[in-house]
Amino acid sequence: MQLRRDKGLCYFCDERFSHTHRCPNRRLMMLQLAEDDEETLDPDPPEDLHNSSNGEATQHHLSMNAMKGNS
Repeated sequence: MQLRRDKGLCYFCDERFSHTHRCPNRRLMMLQLAEDDEETLDPDPPEDLHNSSNGEATQHHLSMNAMKGNS
């Protein structure tokens, strides 16, 4: 790969690469999961994630700077 980059060649064919380059052998690549690779997701999350231990909802503080992305 580095040799092709140094020579200015396309990664997929032996032609010189430029911003107008089009590969003559275009490819479409696709990933496909096997059926046994799928994980079952738990549709009901645990209750302790939603409520605090005393039954009241926890209040959080979010500053305007954090929302805007300022530091």
